[in-house]
Amino acid sequence: MKVLVIFFTIYIIAISLITTVHFHLSGDYREQVTVTKSEIRGLNYLTTLYKLGINVATLNNKNNTTLNRETLQEKVLLNIENLFTLQKKDPTYINPDFNKKLKELKQFNMTNQDYYDFLDFIGLENYRIGDVSKLLFERDRKIYFLSSLATHYMPEYLISTLVNHNIIQELQTGTSFSKETTFAEQTKLIYLSSDEIYAIIKEVAQYKDSTLLLNYMNSITKSLKSLSQNIEIDKLFKGDANSIENYLKISHKILTQSYLLNDTYMEIIANNLNQRLDKLKDDVIFLNIVLSSIVLLISLLFLYAYRLYRGREKQHQNLILEQEKTQHALDFRSQFLSNMSHEIRTPLNAIVGLIRVILKTEVTQKQSDILNKINSAGDLLLGVINDILDIAKIESGKLQIDIHDFDLKKVITDIQDMFTARAQEKNLQLKVKYENIDNFNLVGDALRISQILINFINNAIKFTNQGEIFLLVTGGLNNKISFEVKDSGIGIKEEHMQTLFEEFTQADMDTTRKYGGTGLGLAISKNLVELMGGEINVSSKYGVGSTFSFTIELAQSKNSNTDELKTQKLDELENRVNQLKNITILVAEDNKMNQSLLVMLLEDSQLTLEFAKDGKVAVDMFKHKPYNLILMDIQMPNMNGYEATRQIRDMNASVPIIALSANVMQEDIEKSLASGMNSHLAKPIDIEKLYTELLRFLKV
Repeated sequence: MKVLVIFFTIYIIAISLITTVHFHLSGDYREQVTVTKSEIRGLNYLTTLYKLGINVATLNNKNNTTLNRETLQEKVLLNIENLFTLQKKDPTYINPDFNKKLKELKQFNMTNQDYYDFLDFIGLENYRIGDVSKLLFERDRKIYFLSSLATHYMPEYLISTLVNHNIIQELQTGTSFSKETTFAEQTKLIYLSSDEIYAIIKEVAQYKDSTLLLNYMNSITKSLKSLSQNIEIDKLFKGDANSIENYLKISHKILTQSYLLNDTYMEIIANNLNQRLDKLKDDVIFLNIVLSSIVLLISLLFLYAYRLYRGREKQHQNLILEQEKTQHALDFRSQFLSNMSHEIRTPLNAIVGLIRVILKTEVTQKQSDILNKINSAGDLLLGVINDILDIAKIESGKLQIDIHDFDLKKVITDIQDMFTARAQEKNLQLKVKYENIDNFNLVGDALRISQILINFINNAIKFTNQGEIFLLVTGGLNNKISFEVKDSGIGIKEEHMQTLFEEFTQADMDTTRKYGGTGLGLAISKNLVELMGGEINVSSKYGVGSTFSFTIELAQSKNSNTDELKTQKLDELENRVNQLKNITILVAEDNKMNQSLLVMLLEDSQLTLEFAKDGKVAVDMFKHKPYNLILMDIQMPNMNGYEATRQIRDMNASVPIIALSANVMQEDIEKSLASGMNSHLAKPIDIEKLYTELLRFLKV
């Protein structure tokens, strides 16, 4: 009957845990589905913006003969209506200023400069929609890089290329006006954007469906190089027919390849997002099937166990001899515990493991708190089942001892920390003493030693109402170590001492009712001590207290612990950094969280940190104030870290500039140094390396 009660309790806890996990996981999947749908809507909006920009740039070319003006105007109107339709589906995309520009565009009476201004506005709208739709997220690096391409560089690159193409076409017809300034600005954007596009594509070219992007970009880069080397700009604006014709020929090839590049990466993003959405839907179905199957499996196992137990119980009642009845009960119990503990533990392990995987992803604080509580409940449940399974493993001879190096004092300290609060709740003192131990670095199974001591101390606290719990660790001859836990508790009657280490056994029924417990701890402890080649003993006087002890052989470890030396080195570096005075550091970083992190890392120092939200702001701040050192992010809006460094180097060649970047490939480091930076630190920030670099470039 006792076994049946235990497994019925496990069944109820398991079903409750699975139901809770199912509820919260389903909520997390629903949130991911919502985010992915938002990304797909954002991609549709960005695609429409791209088409509108290309059509507007083409419309502004009065000499275009490919499409007549009426057809282009129809395309522009269709693009505008599609944008308004998408805004109705998701109001977060509504931008009153941009909508005003769209309505002005529908009149088709803007000047050339108005068209150019409108194209700039489209670029800004690309950035905004990328943020609104949450398209730029780092959960999937592939989509992150491609989306950076979609929202930052490709639109301005395509539009700039098309604008320059239009300008040269107008020059070919003999239009007599100067566009050198506009041409130069657009040409600069073409080359800057193409560099960034090429760098991004190299990051994702390892993916099978992205290699075509690199082929297109290599062709475009080759053509751009030919354009810069073979075309003399001054001849273009003097109307040189050969120069114009050559420029248009190469430019047409660049445009063709660029359109193919853009269509390809848009298709890749769309396919990836749709595949993720389909997978999330499939995962929800799979989750429901798996959890339902687990519930069904546990229910069937419980019913099977119940029927098996009742059948055995009935069989036992029919046995005549008490010895045969006892033997049948023992056989049944061992098989029952081995099979049932394993069958229930396996799916529960999967559930607990899944929770821990989710905890490593980006979840809200509320979700994290709930999942941690579920995880703790799962660990408690697994602890009960593991005790049962340990008994089955011991009886079947499958339990293994794991020998490794460990620090005995750390093991004891961790156990002491675990029970101190609980002892204090009962006004008990938990004391630890070591005798004849010179070296705490030993070789043995630290986990099993902890398991035994936890059982001893847990029982000592449970059965003691006043006084103290005393743990004595003593060294002896031949590497023998003795562990003794003494309490001033209720003690044990003499008649119960012989059965104390049997499974599912406690001193008497009054003890079970008052203090609870499964009666497995001491049985498992005895078997573990014997597996480690040791001896376990107990002495007790009823009403006075008990002493549980065991002795095992633990060899001396030859390895030294380096954690303390490492800590000392880091402390020394931190102390040296904290001694720096009158130092002002300019930090170019657009991410608020990263800014806060640097403040927290250096909050104990006397360093002054001033922040710039992008490279352009950093350059402006450096123009007006000298700084002792600059920490430079690489990927920032408006102006990246490479360009900001080049401009600062034009003003000052000696100020130390340290790159702080998530890009850690060798070519990224070389690019940072080539742009004029002195050093390159990777994100996440290694505090020891940060301290080292600060001390390297700053004088105390």
